[in-house]
Amino acid sequence: MIYSKLLRDGIGLIAIKILAAGVAFGIDVTLARSLRAEDLGVYFIIVSIIGLFVLLNNFGLVFVLTNKIACYHVTKEEYKILSVFKKILYFVLLNGLVIAVLLYVFIGNFIFYNIFKLDIDSSIILYIIINIILIAIINVISGCYHGFKEIYSASIFGNLLETSLFFIILL
Repeated sequence: MIYSKLLRDGIGLIAIKILAAGVAFGIDVTLARSLRAEDLGVYFIIVSIIGLFVLLNNFGLVFVLTNKIACYHVTKEEYKILSVFKKILYFVLLNGLVIAVLLYVFIGNFIFYNIFKLDIDSSIILYIIINIILIAIINVISGCYHGFKEIYSASIFGNLLETSLFFIILL
């Protein structure tokens, strides 16, 4: 009984991962066909920078949120869940705004001009900032779903939405 549920859930999660990989591959192929080689390189540099700053923005708090929600859910202290969710979401948003200001004012031009030798406008830095904050929010909500053992919802939120976000904002 439990093995069939584990097998079914495992297959479902693998299917979601495969679907997310397919969406990411489709986006990459579409971008590779529509952009020049230099522009595609700039896009992938931007995606890498977003990934780095999202990691710095979350500060590992998504794992703390998942752990706290699971503990409060098991011990029947549901009234504490909203409080911890709000605190972590506020901290991630505040941290995202601090990173956004630092990136827009100081770090953005340094990274693109001095390290990558690229001449870009400020709209690309705004694109990076918007993605950092949105992905941080997606990660917090996904961590909340993980805490409630809503693995399918967490996988859909964490994999498909985050993968599609780069392409949606790019349009």
